[in-house]
Amino acid sequence: HISDLLLTNYWAITGCKYCGCSNLTNIVIPKSVTTIGEGAFSDCISLSNVILPDYLTEIKDGTFQNCKKLTNITFPNNITLIGATAFSDCINIRQIYIPEKVRMIGNSAFYNCSNLNRIYCAPINPPIAGTSVWEFQALIGSRHIYVPTTSIDAYKGADGWTEYVDWITGYDFW
Repeated sequence: HISDLLLTNYWAITGCKYCGCSNLTNIVIPKSVTTIGEGAFSDCISLSNVILPDYLTEIKDGTFQNCKKLTNITFPNNITLIGATAFSDCINIRQIYIPEKVRMIGNSAFYNCSNLNRIYCAPINPPIAGTSVWEFQALIGSRHIYVPTTSIDAYKGADGWTEYVDWITGYDFW
């Protein structure tokens, strides 16, 4: 019946280490962690707050899948990979900021995040995007994907982004 988790002395969190911890509400991941493994916190249905470390570079497949109470996620600037289904079914996330160094967003990474309506994607070059990254079973409100103004055409023409051209809008990040 863990509700708060403060990890220490880790460099990676592997596998389904804490998946299904239904009472877990808060996680502080130590600065030493650079990778969070597949499904590590999936199905933590009460999880509402996660503090990710600055040196984190990869969030693997399904890491926070089905964390229905998660409302906010702040990606550190060093993140390069957001894995497939990493945040799928996190129905209460409303906005995200994808930092400049992100190079890949996996299939269905934000699938069925039905309240996600503001996506700020800072990379100048569109990250490789898998299929159904931003698919929603129920559309609640309008959607906007904000990209660097100078990169609008690149995003609208990039694989994985073309199906969302109506949502893509220029934004001055700097």
